[in-house]
Amino acid sequence: MKQYKRILVLLEGLAVRREVIQYAAALAQRINARITLLMLLPNEAGSGSDGVDPVAQGEIILEQETKRLAGSGVPVQYEVIRGDPRSELIKFMAINLSFDTAVWGGDPIALRPGSGHLADHWISTIGKQLACPLVAPTRR
Repeated sequence: MKQYKRILVLLEGLAVRREVIQYAAALAQRINARITLLMLLPNEAGSGSDGVDPVAQGEIILEQETKRLAGSGVPVQYEVIRGDPRSELIKFMAINLSFDTAVWGGDPIALRPGSGHLADHWISTIGKQLACPLVAPTRR
């Protein structure tokens, strides 16, 4: 049986940066890893304009992303969690097996040094508590 490494892709809100998912897929192919897409939705996320629950919307979005990756040969699973992103991520990491790498797919400015946004964003404070490296891919 194949032994896979594990990559966690952290997505914040319903916006998905497809280039981050493609980056994670390419990395997974290189290191023989499986991907977990984790969409963290804040409590404040009410029903969408069409009345659909944000968790249901997130699941639809991640199902589409999973189908896009189907041809890559990379095993993908996903989960959508609603609540305080920081505490939900901590709970998720405590329940699930350890990951080899976390890939940040949220606000690209959140982890950029000198952005002024850095100290305010929850990912900047939790990044050092993760038991794996946190990668923030950027466009070149």
